Amino acid sequence: MERIVRIAVIALILGPWLIACGVEEEGEGIYVPPPTNNNKPQKPPPSTSKSLPSALQSVVSHIDLPTSGKDHGLDLDGDGVVDNQVGRLIGQLRSLLNLELQPAVDEELKAGKGLVLYDLHANSLVDDGDVELRVYIGEDKDQDPSDNFSGTERFDVNRDVVAAAVLPAAIAASRLSSTTPERAFASLPFRTTTAVLPLVATRIQARVSAGGMQEGVLAGAIPMAEAAKRLTQVLTAELDQLYKRPDVSKNTYQALRVLLDQDGDGTITEAEFTASNAFGFLLHTADIDSDGDGVRDAISFGIAFRSVPCAFTP
Repeated sequence: MERIVRIAVIALILGPWLIACGVEEEGEGIYVPPPTNNNKPQKPPPSTSKSLPSALQSVVSHIDLPTSGKDHGLDLDGDGVVDNQVGRLIGQLRSLLNLELQPAVDEELKAGKGLVLYDLHANSLVDDGDVELRVYIGEDKDQDPSDNFSGTERFDVNRDVVAAAVLPAAIAASRLSSTTPERAFASLPFRTTTAVLPLVATRIQARVSAGGMQEGVLAGAIPMAEAAKRLTQVLTAELDQLYKRPDVSKNTYQALRVLLDQDGDGTITEAEFTASNAFGFLLHTADIDSDGDGVRDAISFGIAFRSVPCAFTP
């Protein structure tokens, strides 16, 4: 089976949210795979993957952020240790600044932002050695988020920004595992924006059944340029919002002022976040060699998730 990841960016505006590659909610277009040297988006090749029946369509109903470098990740470099540098960063933000990102993700996902659709093509949900997991960014057809995770909701694939990933996988005893590292994406809805992060060396694991996907882990590496750009933008916005909240605790305010507001103007900028020894270095220190050339060029990433059944037309 020829393994393909097809990504095309059709427009530079994304209506609400996480995991394929595309555009931030109020941001600009990004490509996965990254643009070629001429910086022009490439036309995706025609699909030649073999025909497999769609055995399960589902929508991500919960995302669990990591809180440490050993949380919700996988061993991406084969050294026997879980890799999750983004988890380290989130843990630092939580412990030093009391920044809780999980409630924001919960609220925004419940509100219908960052919808990710999975289309599992397989002959069996119990044992099948050659399956495909296709991933899309979704849109709520009826614009009513209250029934999004009912198990019967119908969605549209977001066609303003077409983002798709095809992950070759296998199922053994109802457990899905990707078989080769591929390009894909992660979508994370925060209060200020939805971040769609390009992933390389992507791996996914989950327990699958007619009721959806449970105990899921999505892991991969974010190329350094995209990590610095996308994560700096969203995290700076979240921190600045926290800094300016009238109900922020005195201790958190003081920590934000000392660690990040370097010029004391009451605003946290991307430059200040990047320059921070406490946080910025984690976005500028690669820990994964994604292309096997002996040079670390990406930072590791991992989240946990679960999904419930739905319906959509890819």
